[in-house]
Amino acid sequence: MEQIRLLPVQKKRYEEFFELTRKNDAFLRVWLPWLDAMQTPVNSFRYLADCEHKFRHQLAYHYFLISNDAIIGTIGLRDVIDRTALVGYWLDEAHTCRGIMSQALGTLSLHAFERLNIDTLFLRCAELNAASNRVAQKAGFHRSGRINNGENLYGVLHDLIVYRLDRADVGR
Repeated sequence: MEQIRLLPVQKKRYEEFFELTRKNDAFLRVWLPWLDAMQTPVNSFRYLADCEHKFRHQLAYHYFLISNDAIIGTIGLRDVIDRTALVGYWLDEAHTCRGIMSQALGTLSLHAFERLNIDTLFLRCAELNAASNRVAQKAGFHRSGRINNGENLYGVLHDLIVYRLDRADVGR
């Protein structure tokens, strides 16, 4: 399997990040609502600067997925409140179906429990997003609920599946 490392996002890599999101626009647009907010390199710079700020203040933890010194996606924790966090991720289409995101999610989960003092991770994905549902399940997350019409993706409402992983679940 490809060697992947997690690197805290850096605004200085905004051009590379922007190019990767543009390259993957059609692929990501099916499941991610934020692509219209990333239409220019300046948008990417501002987003990454905000991620750095939230990281410093322990409000969110966003990481680049790095392979051969290149960004191939992101994974992160947001809404870090009361020892819980919400996981989000995306991967360059050329790197899908290799187990990379499941590996990254496992690494992030352990880091959250062992280093960030988080007790519970939540993950939400569209019910019809089979790949993301598989990633959650392979990483040990358990289905804990459903949000009907929980996400509006470019005018289309999607039901979301909610997954949960507790610190106590790790290592069982």
